[in-house]
Amino acid sequence: MAFYAEMCRRRWYCVKGMQLIRWYKRKLYDDWWNSLTDEEKEIVEHNRKVREERRQRELEESIMR
Repeated sequence: MAFYAEMCRRRWYCVKGMQLIRWYKRKLYDDWWNSLTDEEKEIVEHNRKVREERRQRELEESIMR
């Protein structure tokens, strides 16, 4: 968290063409994902799918109005 805050504060997060904030966020996500059990991963994927279907349905409903 301190790394992310420091990168935002200094605004030099794009070092040698690499976005360090994006890299750090991906690293944290990958560490979290790898710490989950298979059952937890299935739950997360199910929730993601439900959320995406709801978002799609709401988009279609807003277009229909």
